Amino acid sequence: MTRIRMQPFFYDFMIFLVKSKKVYFIGLVLLFCSCNSKISKTKYFDKKQSITKHSKHLTIYEKQEGVYIHIKHPEIKNKTYRYFIPINQQSNSTDHQKIKTPINSMIVFSSTHIGMLSELNKTNVIKGVVSKKYVHNKNVIKGIESKKIIEFGEENQPSFEKIISSKAKLIMYSGFTDDFSKSTHLQKLGIHCIPNFDWKEPHPLGKLEWVLLFGYLTGTEKMAKIHVKEVTQKYNQLKKIASKSKTSKTVFSGNLVGEHWWAPGGNSYKAKLFKDAKCEYRYQKNRKKGSINMHFEKILIDNKNTNYWFNPGFKNKKLILQNNPKSIHFESFKNNNIFCYSHNKNKFWEVSACHPDYVLADLIQILHPDINLKRDLYFYKKINEK
Repeated sequence: MTRIRMQPFFYDFMIFLVKSKKVYFIGLVLLFCSCNSKISKTKYFDKKQSITKHSKHLTIYEKQEGVYIHIKHPEIKNKTYRYFIPINQQSNSTDHQKIKTPINSMIVFSSTHIGMLSELNKTNVIKGVVSKKYVHNKNVIKGIESKKIIEFGEENQPSFEKIISSKAKLIMYSGFTDDFSKSTHLQKLGIHCIPNFDWKEPHPLGKLEWVLLFGYLTGTEKMAKIHVKEVTQKYNQLKKIASKSKTSKTVFSGNLVGEHWWAPGGNSYKAKLFKDAKCEYRYQKNRKKGSINMHFEKILIDNKNTNYWFNPGFKNKKLILQNNPKSIHFESFKNNNIFCYSHNKNKFWEVSACHPDYVLADLIQILHPDINLKRDLYFYKKINEK
C-alpha cells in the first residue's frame, strides 16, 4: 500500500487540532471535501425536487443561486440540454448555458408553443412562426398580417437572414432532428436555441408541464405554476368522475395514410387520455410513446365492431370514404360514432397541450352519456354525413 507523506507544517497542524479537540470538525470537513463529485451532482439535482412531476423529458430546479432547466432528449441516450437562469449576474454555472431573463422576443416553431405563450398572455414576445396557416390565436395572425411576425416555413430549413432580422433572443424548436440548424453560430450571436419535446410526453399532464418552461423564460413562472396546478386538479377530478361510470366503450383512432394506418402508441399521451376517460383503446398494450403504423387489414380485423372511431382527420364521412372506401365496414362508421377535431385543427393543436382537462371532458361526454358535465364539446365534433 502506498503511504501518504505529510509536509512537516501540515503534520504539526494536525497534531495541534487533535490536541485542541477539533479533530471531529476537521474530519467532517475532509469527509465533505473527499465526496465523489458525481454523487454530489446527483444529490444536487434530485428529480424528486423538480418543479415538474409528470414530465419525462423536462425537469426544473429552483435553487438559491438560480433556476436550472434540464431537457432530456427522448431518442438519444444520455443527452441532456442544460440551461441556467441566474438570480443575479454574479451567479454562474460552468456546465449550463446561461440565459438572461425575461426573454422578450422569440421564434416558435410549433402550435403548442403559441398556445403556451397565449396561456401566459405573452404572445407579444413572438417574432416568428412556421406559417399563418397553422395559427389559431387571433393576435398572432394579426402580427403575421402586419409583418411584425415573420413566417419561416419548415423549422429544419430556416432562413439565417430572417432569424437575424427578427431580433429574436431565443428559438424554441420541436427537436425532430438532433440539434437546431446553425445553433452554434446563433449561440455566438447571443441567440439561444432550446428544443421542446412536449410532443413525446406519455402523459397529458407531462405535456402540460412544458408551460412552466415558457413561464421561467418570460418571467411569468408564478402564473404558469398556478395554471399547471389548477388544470392538474381539474384533470384528476374528471378522471375520478369517469371511473364511476357504469359504461365502458371500445375505441380506436387514426386513419389510413398511404399504405399504412397511423394510430397512437399505447404509451402515448392520447392513449393515456382514452384510459383516463374509462374506455378500452384497442392498442393500449402497445408500449410505443409515439405513433404506430399497421396495415389496414389488421385494423379492420381488430376494430370492425369497435364502438367509437376518433380522429380520422376528415370533416365528413364522404371524405373518409374517398380516402379509404373500405371504412364502410366499420360498425362505428355505420352507426355514425365518429368524432374528430378536424373542423378546427389549429385550435386543438394550439390549446389542447395547455388544457388536457378540456380534451378529457370531451371524451367523457362522448363515451359516457350517463355523465352530465353541463358543458358543450370544446374540441371534438361528430363527423357529418356530408
